[in-house]
Amino acid sequence: VDETLASVIRTDVTILQLAIMSRLGDGNRSMDDIEGESLIENGKSMKTKVDEGKTTLCGCRCSHLGIMYATLSGLFFGITTVIVKTLSHLHPFQLSFFRLFSFFVGGGVMCCVNKHKPFPTEHRVDLLARAVSGFFFTALDYYAMQHMAVGDATAIVFSSPVFVAIVARIMLKEALDLVTLTSILLTLIGVVLVSQPTFIFRYINTSPGESPNELVGIAAAYGCLALSSLTYVLVRKLRFVHTGVILLNFGAISVPLNLLVLGLVGRFQIPYSLQEVLLLSALTVFSFLAQTAQILASKLEKASVVAVGRSSAIIVSFLFQVLWFHDNTTVLDTAGIFLIIMSLVAIAVYKWKYPNEDVKDPAIQNKIQN
Repeated sequence: VDETLASVIRTDVTILQLAIMSRLGDGNRSMDDIEGESLIENGKSMKTKVDEGKTTLCGCRCSHLGIMYATLSGLFFGITTVIVKTLSHLHPFQLSFFRLFSFFVGGGVMCCVNKHKPFPTEHRVDLLARAVSGFFFTALDYYAMQHMAVGDATAIVFSSPVFVAIVARIMLKEALDLVTLTSILLTLIGVVLVSQPTFIFRYINTSPGESPNELVGIAAAYGCLALSSLTYVLVRKLRFVHTGVILLNFGAISVPLNLLVLGLVGRFQIPYSLQEVLLLSALTVFSFLAQTAQILASKLEKASVVAVGRSSAIIVSFLFQVLWFHDNTTVLDTAGIFLIIMSLVAIAVYKWKYPNEDVKDPAIQNKIQN
């Protein structure tokens, strides 16, 4: 890259020399002039390569970076789900505090480093809506995971791609292609096969024997589903806002709300063991990474595609279920994981060949602040 930039600089100097010669009326074309013109053409070609390099990251084309970020987000979210289930003796709002606090601190640092206005007035309403919906989504998600069968909660929450596609179509006018629709269907079937919710499988006598559903847990899961659909669309709508600004506003608004609710319920517990401290620290770090990856994915990809990518969290949950909790697997589990992986691969290949208009349009890319 340094050699290419040096060549471009030398080309600019040559262009300046030729311009001066033209102004002086030197119409004689020497061999140096011809070599200079050749160097100009080579320089333009090199400069084009440099400009094209701006749309790459680690050798990857931007056309599929969106689904990659979404998949990473899902993997990190899957790890946080396992941590939340392990710390089920702690109140959900106490767990969500650590996650939201990481957004506040991390977003503030990013805004200071990049010198961005932390609370832009033109996006204030969307940032407020995103923060409030994200806060209640986090709390309800943790509550559902702790107070109902994991399979039931997972099946409800991770059916969000269907509803995200509908909401994005209504609010953002996002078009739905055949590959995305097929991937959404495969993801939904895969999630159901892996989680095997009792409210479906008890009717065909193949339930894995999970605990009965609780009414409050079911209500929390469906509320989480509705809020997650809205959150994906709002983050996509804020794709021209810097990542640090979105995180900072999310944390600044949600942390006081979280502390207020936690104070009202009076369920805060100080972690005493080293294991709890380490798990809470891991929850903080992976929550920040997951949210950052989701925002970056939403800048490059449609809301429905990001929702499908985040379904990779079910893969992490499945692996931990087998390796950490030593649960038995079935043919349905394996088939479900296979369908989810196939849906992710299908979208990744499709986005590689047919990138979004946002990726192809330089004007839009210049407006997107990573």
